[in-house]
Amino acid sequence: MIIELNYLAIVIATIANFFVCYLWYNPLFGKSWATELGFQTNERIPTPNLLKALGLTLLSCLFISSLMAVAHGLLGQFVQHSSSGKIAISAICLIFVGLVVPMLLQGTAWEKRSWKLFSIHAGYYLTILTVAAATLLIVS
Repeated sequence: MIIELNYLAIVIATIANFFVCYLWYNPLFGKSWATELGFQTNERIPTPNLLKALGLTLLSCLFISSLMAVAHGLLGQFVQHSSSGKIAISAICLIFVGLVVPMLLQGTAWEKRSWKLFSIHAGYYLTILTVAAATLLIVS
């Protein structure tokens, strides 16, 4: 079983998700997120730490976009009579419910993170999975 990946779509999805991350954790929910984690919102992050964080964020966006492409390709092989849109929605649900939510629940249970922080992170991951799936559908 060979899955053909559209690398251009993966790169575009990665860049789009990096932009979504900026929006999500800055103007949209940045203050709430920082408060929940105990960060000072008026502190400036030293440049080396910021570059490291941005690089790791970009890498994680690449991993998530690639995972979505692989999941979409695998599901497409098993569900041959469904539309690409239905397959993409199935991939989003599979990754979100089967992978993201359990990891976030463990953080809430063991690291004593709030349900508000859980909601901020869950919303972010659901959004970037949707952006990755939509990008893969549009560019393919």
